[in-house]
Amino acid sequence: LKGDIDMTFKMKSACVALACLISSARAYQPSPQAGLSRRRVFEGLGWTGAAAVVGAPTSAFAAAKAAPAAAVPLEAELVKKGDGPLVKDGDYAFVDFTGWLDGFAGKEVIDSSNANGGQAVKVPIGPGDTTPQGLLANVGRGGTVAKPVIVPMPIGINEVLSNGAAPRNPDGSLAIQGSTKDYQNAAHVGSRYRIKIPADKAFGKAGGVSGSGATIPPDATLYYEVRIRAKTGKLSTGA
Repeated sequence: LKGDIDMTFKMKSACVALACLISSARAYQPSPQAGLSRRRVFEGLGWTGAAAVVGAPTSAFAAAKAAPAAAVPLEAELVKKGDGPLVKDGDYAFVDFTGWLDGFAGKEVIDSSNANGGQAVKVPIGPGDTTPQGLLANVGRGGTVAKPVIVPMPIGINEVLSNGAAPRNPDGSLAIQGSTKDYQNAAHVGSRYRIKIPADKAFGKAGGVSGSGATIPPDATLYYEVRIRAKTGKLSTGA
């Protein structure tokens, strides 16, 4: 009988303790200020959320990581306007040029018409001649008639020299009849430019090799100084 009484007493004591524990849990309410402080700590680290889960980025943080790098624009400065003939679409311009990797008049020269013994390099104006004997917009030709040299040229040079060029018909006549004053923004023989060329208009993401054999690193912005020495309306082998 005494053992039964002791067991009953122990069970009642356990039930009372359990009831007290449940009541205490229901009565506890966390301080809103404490919760706010904890959330601010996570926000200060760049994270937020109802539960402040590490790994859930804020929208601003995610946007900053996802934003692509600003594209480098093609920039051209007309250093000197030539007083020679207008360069027209379909012409070939003979150009003297020097290209640098580290800025205009820098120390890292990547290519120069001087590498061909001072021979000007011929580049097309407009989209270029796509026949097997023609020049594409990103190709130049130097050397001599007996020993022509194909020179890889940034297409950015072609775009600058072709900007505003008077259009031509296949027979060489102007497609839009007008006086030369209508095309005063076009390149002239004798004009000299400084051109900052982004990678996508030069040697691209992979880089490459210049006409003089210099290695162009990936995604390289290049700097070219170009002078139009002369022009021709006909394509002939060599410079």
